[in-house]
Amino acid sequence: MKRLLAAACLIVPVVAGAHGAGFERLPDVDTVALRFAYAVGEPMAGARVVVTTLAGQDHQRGQTDRDGQFAFVPDRPGDWMVVADDGLGHEVRAEVEVGGVAEGESSATPVAVSPRVLLYALIGSLAVNAGLLSFLLARRRA
Repeated sequence: MKRLLAAACLIVPVVAGAHGAGFERLPDVDTVALRFAYAVGEPMAGARVVVTTLAGQDHQRGQTDRDGQFAFVPDRPGDWMVVADDGLGHEVRAEVEVGGVAEGESSATPVAVSPRVLLYALIGSLAVNAGLLSFLLARRRA
């Protein structure tokens, strides 16, 4: 009986951990963030927001935060319509253009470095490191 109880104690934490939750940060995500406000500058807090393509295809629905801010991640480049409605007769329509990189292209600019330059940099680095090592060893002996 004691062995069964001991085995259960070892298994339970593993099973409980399987029902946990967490998060991950998405690398290199291009987010579109907007702030909606009234003419006097007061934020449109809690306004309903709908994000669609210009063709009218729904992408996302949500609401602004207490500062009137709303963000979304477009799944493709192009023109997007973001509509914020506070339910009190104020509606703001924002047309947002999202640039992109054509498929197969890279947004990074490649930099070509000659192999000869890399070899000289490596030799220079080795010389500097050897000099630092000799200095530290000489200092330790003294």
